[in-house]
Amino acid sequence: MQSNGTYGDLMPRVVGMFMLALGGLIFQFVRAQDYCYYLYSAVARTFIVLVLTTLYVRSHDPLFLVLDAIVLVGLLPSIYVAATKTARSGSP
Repeated sequence: MQSNGTYGDLMPRVVGMFMLALGGLIFQFVRAQDYCYYLYSAVARTFIVLVLTTLYVRSHDPLFLVLDAIVLVGLLPSIYVAATKTARSGSP
């Protein structure tokens, strides 16, 4: 991606679109009370956080920190629900 910070508003909008789609999918899981994919969503969001953090370290662009914070807002409850669901069912 070798961004130099002059990508305008296009790249943040594309990333925001993907994050909204992921958030909408998670919302549908919660609405349907179908928690079987919650562990996967926690793993996927963890991967997103790792990639965004790596991009920040490489570019020092604060946009990646903001995107990290947005993903973390959804990741922490996902980890909690996945952990409590696993603890209740007694299996990993």
